[in-house]
Amino acid sequence: MQRILLEIADNGIIKTVTDDNINAAGEKFESKVVYDLENGDVVLTKMNMLYELSEDMGMELGNSKQSDQIKIISDWGEHFVPADDELKNKIKDLEEELKSLKGMLKQ
Repeated sequence: MQRILLEIADNGIIKTVTDDNINAAGEKFESKVVYDLENGDVVLTKMNMLYELSEDMGMELGNSKQSDQIKIISDWGEHFVPADDELKNKIKDLEEELKSLKGMLKQ
């Protein structure tokens, strides 16, 4: 049986994965990962932790060739008020995405 334990640490989260029958060979396996939520790119660390946790649990998130794919993304909060430069960059990105989608249309 596989067990996943999440522990809160002073600076982040410790994930321990234990398996008492790895590869159906009866051997034990343990892996520990520390996710530091105070240093470095904290958003990227959180996203990686969620992605790796979903993999550990055997959740299928789909892939880029499927119509339904679960993505772990970072985006603005609902009540976030962006600066003008942030708005201009967001508009530019959305216009590029719209252009790409229009290019996919069959005429």
